[in-house]
Amino acid sequence: MKAPAGELVYKRLRAPALPGEKLLDPAIPDAIQGMWHNAQQLSEMAYDLQGRSLQDLRAAARLDACRLAAQYTAEYRDLASQKDLASQKQVPSTASGTEQPLLLSGHQPWLFHPGVWFKNFVLSEVARSVQGTALNVIIDNDLCPSPSIAVPHGSRKQIRLNHLACDQNTLPLPFERRTVLDDDAFSTFGDRVADNITPLIKSPLIKPLWAEALLSAKRTDNLGQRLAQARHQLEARWNMDTLEVPLSHLCQTESFHWFTVHILANLPRFVQLHNQALKEYRIVNRIRSQAHPFPNLKQRDEWLEAPFWVWTQNDPRRRALHVRNVNRGLELSDHQDFRAVLSLESDSLGSDAVTQLVKLSGSGVIIRPRAVTTTMSIRLLLADLFIHGIGGDKYDQLTDILMTRFLGIQPPSFLTATATVWLPIIKNKTAAVSLRNIDRQLRELRFHAERHLKSDERTQALIEEKHKWVHTTLPRGQRAPRHRGIETANTKLQRFVADQRSALQEERQRTLQEVRQEQILGSREYAFCLFPEKTVQPLLNEVADLAKSATENDPQTSGT
Repeated sequence: MKAPAGELVYKRLRAPALPGEKLLDPAIPDAIQGMWHNAQQLSEMAYDLQGRSLQDLRAAARLDACRLAAQYTAEYRDLASQKDLASQKQVPSTASGTEQPLLLSGHQPWLFHPGVWFKNFVLSEVARSVQGTALNVIIDNDLCPSPSIAVPHGSRKQIRLNHLACDQNTLPLPFERRTVLDDDAFSTFGDRVADNITPLIKSPLIKPLWAEALLSAKRTDNLGQRLAQARHQLEARWNMDTLEVPLSHLCQTESFHWFTVHILANLPRFVQLHNQALKEYRIVNRIRSQAHPFPNLKQRDEWLEAPFWVWTQNDPRRRALHVRNVNRGLELSDHQDFRAVLSLESDSLGSDAVTQLVKLSGSGVIIRPRAVTTTMSIRLLLADLFIHGIGGDKYDQLTDILMTRFLGIQPPSFLTATATVWLPIIKNKTAAVSLRNIDRQLRELRFHAERHLKSDERTQALIEEKHKWVHTTLPRGQRAPRHRGIETANTKLQRFVADQRSALQEERQRTLQEVRQEQILGSREYAFCLFPEKTVQPLLNEVADLAKSATENDPQTSGT
């Protein structure tokens, strides 16, 4: 159900349960129609960001993003279809002469599961079908997790998980600042993973992926960039046509600084609306924790917490950015070592403050958006269509509310995409059903042993005694003797079904082990590099067919 503008309703989103199943919400034809509507709506929207119109800022931001993405991608990948994009003075046009639609998605540069990778498939093929530009944003403002993945190892019936690391652990740092610390661990990671998984999976993607990762290691020491570039090279082999760019590169553009300045200039209202939307979200979704989906923005004395992170070149640990009003300006601080003042008020032009943010960036002060401001800026300034996963869809319900209440605009629609893929060792999960059947049979033996016995002189009297008590009617409050009589008969009958119970208990132990194995093998969370190409690539082909059929009769795509 779609919520009225500015209101929250419960939205039930679940990852597909079975392998090969996909979630596309809305369906691709509807998402494409929404994309054209977004492009038209955003091009006509009258909104001022501290003296800069949304149309002007959006045009500049889109051009900057395309240029930066082409420049970044060209550092490691041949840009056959976008070879001139880095020098374009406007966003490229379609065959009909209109500006190409710009489709975006994004994720952290990590070894994510195939359901996340599925977004990239959708991005590439939908963009291709509408003659658009596909741009995947590397979300490098997020913290890098422990640099290890879970790898199944052993035989089909005796699976265990090994956790293998591609680097040593360190302080939690943003991907942007996370360099590789252990070159030996990184260089041997591919072989170690392959040695563990190959007895179960023939030709896992880790082999070609890590060959590319080692080539990327010659270009950069950044862990996330090595992984993202290697994955992107695999996508090139499959004829996927996308550009990539780190969010950190986009955050250094003038357009992003204008967006930041606009939020900071109106921070009291933003914080109030942000926290109110969070309160409503928790009520609608029955969430008690004040930390989910993320904490409120806090106020301490005259300081307001802004929806941005800050760190410095000297101290790359991510901190909250705090802001307070001072004489004709705003003071920024991390409540530690960093302080700066922007010449900015709620009704002032943003040009001076933008210049000051550029200088701060040049001096080693890094300001980056949080989750909500990341997708708000991308959807507002860049995308005609943004492609989310389930998690992003959840928190962007809040972004939609803020766009409506803070910006006063109708939020552009987005597409949610994910898929479920299991390692091709298991086709279905049957052990759990078997376990429930065994438990039901054991319960039958405990409470209805007579149903599983042939009546003979040893059991006949006990069965008749139980039936007598079962059919005895006693007043309420006087039924304890009846209950004791039935229990006594059940207990005495147990020795006659002991062999059946023993066999079932042995079967239960075997089945329980199978359940544990299925739980391990039937997870959708394994890193994509553990899968063989033949398991994952069919998802790309299916999306390509869906996208192609969705645009066959679309006049905006065909130009007719």
